[in-house]
Amino acid sequence: MPIRKSFVLLAAALIFAISNLSCFKKQDNDITGAGEPLFTLTGRIRDLDNGRPVRGAIVEIKALNLKAAADSNGVYAFSDLKVGTRNLEVSAPNYASVLLPVTFQYEIRDLVQDVSMTKVLGVARRADLPMENPSGIWWENNQLLVVSYDDMGGTLYRLDESLNVLQISPHLGTLKADTCFAGIQTCFWKRDTCFFEIDPLDPFEPDSITVDSIFVNCAQRLYGLVRIADYFYTTDGIGHFYEVSGNRNPFVSLSEPHFFRIDPNTLEAVEIVALREAFNTTELSLITDLAWDGQAIWLSNYFLNTLPKIRPETFTAQSVFPSPVSAPVGLAWDGKYMWLTSTNRLLQLNHDATIRNRYIWAGELGETLDQIAWDGEMIWAVRTRARQIYKLTIPFKDHL
Repeated sequence: MPIRKSFVLLAAALIFAISNLSCFKKQDNDITGAGEPLFTLTGRIRDLDNGRPVRGAIVEIKALNLKAAADSNGVYAFSDLKVGTRNLEVSAPNYASVLLPVTFQYEIRDLVQDVSMTKVLGVARRADLPMENPSGIWWENNQLLVVSYDDMGGTLYRLDESLNVLQISPHLGTLKADTCFAGIQTCFWKRDTCFFEIDPLDPFEPDSITVDSIFVNCAQRLYGLVRIADYFYTTDGIGHFYEVSGNRNPFVSLSEPHFFRIDPNTLEAVEIVALREAFNTTELSLITDLAWDGQAIWLSNYFLNTLPKIRPETFTAQSVFPSPVSAPVGLAWDGKYMWLTSTNRLLQLNHDATIRNRYIWAGELGETLDQIAWDGEMIWAVRTRARQIYKLTIPFKDHL
């Protein structure tokens, strides 16, 4: 009996010891213990838009002091990695860097993590513009034309390559005063108190009634610039408007948007066309730029995230594309494709407004690209609030 009891105790102790060999305890995202597993990490680095391998991309896990270069097929590989979550950092010339977490866990010993990279714009030139609120640009004959806005409309400038002012247009706009009529207010006075209405459930007979005109600060601002045949065109975005604070759409339009047809020699407005018949008020919010594709005028419809097209002969609606990104701002046609800006991104679009190529502008945090123009080789972009203009280089030849 003692021998049998000793054997049972020995067997129990042996089973307990074997079971502990497969136990691990978690400590700070790593699991340590006897039999700690090792993992492999592989993947392919590709261009986000065309799937082309990004050869020579550098892939790093800095926490482990590991680095690998993608081969000619864009493939990278790491081995002997321990359990835990690590940051994978990927960089390559002409691409925006990528940082993403990768977790190694027991269920998957051979982990595959592919990475898509977005092309990044270069800057060939940066300069300050000699006017306030640049809000539309056009490039032709080695000259830059810039429209700027004020609260009464705006002005068109012609600049040389050094951005010296060669010509200034007469003031463009339809407003004649700093304020415009918005509505009336009726006061029903009772004991020196103004009531804007009489409550039908608790009516009273007013001591007196006054009707006052209400005037609000009214604005008309020009946006966008394009050449169509023998004339330049700009738009006042939403017509006359006043701003409402705390509203998602901070503009309340008091009139329909207009196109200004401008003589290229005198820079005077020769015709002002309202868009009343082109779109109803629910289809246009704020037109920030316009472009001509040889057949139709494209509009960048900022708040509604659409790209309407209108017929130039009649200024009537042709079609409306959904914008592939929110808050579209700048538009430019390169002779074959449409370009669009939104925040710090520049997109090349197919004819149906789907994305063909996308690029990131590596400016400072919070800096955005506004209206744009095509000079035959590169994109020019303005930053309205900063009064700056950039000549942007496009990597590779994907845009052709």
